[in-house]
Amino acid sequence: MFTSTIPRISRRVTTAHSHKKMPDLSAQRSAYERRVAELAASLGEDHPKVAIALNNLAVVQASEGRFQDAKESLRRALSIEELALGHDHPNCAIRCNNLGLVLRSAGDLWGAKVCLERAIEIGEAVWGAGDPKVAASLNNLGLVFQDLEDFQAAKECLERALETDRTWFGHTHPRVAVRLNNLGLVLKTLGRFQEASQYYQRAREIWDHAYGPHHPNSAAALNNLGMAFKAQGDPSQAAICLEEALKILQTSQGLGSPHARIVKDNLEGLGSARSDR
Repeated sequence: MFTSTIPRISRRVTTAHSHKKMPDLSAQRSAYERRVAELAASLGEDHPKVAIALNNLAVVQASEGRFQDAKESLRRALSIEELALGHDHPNCAIRCNNLGLVLRSAGDLWGAKVCLERAIEIGEAVWGAGDPKVAASLNNLGLVFQDLEDFQAAKECLERALETDRTWFGHTHPRVAVRLNNLGLVLKTLGRFQEASQYYQRAREIWDHAYGPHHPNSAAALNNLGMAFKAQGDPSQAAICLEEALKILQTSQGLGSPHARIVKDNLEGLGSARSDR
């Protein structure tokens, strides 16, 4: 199941993976393509196991940036499961969630919204409104609303996801930190800078405790905290946060990584503001 569980970083939203050797996605894709073909030949094109294999293929296709292919794989998987299992089966909620994420990555925000809303509707009926799988789809829908610049709707979705994850996993779980970080980005956009700063600080505390203070997730929170300080007119405090974030990324990913470049750009953007202080 795809979930948006990686922290977003302010200015050019992206992910914060550790910098390590990437798997051979082409080989993985070929293996999953063979698996789909084998299952379809032995069980039939419309067997639910084919749908699961198609979902796994879509994960790799999306990781490669082949969003059109991933979209087609997931739509085929969803069609199979709707026919074999029914339109309100839990698997359909998972496929709709995954398809929504792929559509968002492909820039089809309204299509993503429709899919994620359906995933939530099915999930609430099957698992209940307070289930963490529903929270994951709510988080993803919140990110789509943010992209659509409907920040109030984004805030409501992310608050619901946060409350559910706190209930299920506790207040110090890394998944809760992701929700706090994402909600902080929305609050910053709404001009609620102090609240956003509090969410970033809490996210960083959780990640520091869970992964240690030199993890890229902590750098993401520090970057976002720095940008909140900048928005509040405190470039000096912003620089402290951004410089610390850059040190973490230099060690964990290297200064040439996409995330380090974002932080460097943000730090350079403080130049004139710092000189005016």
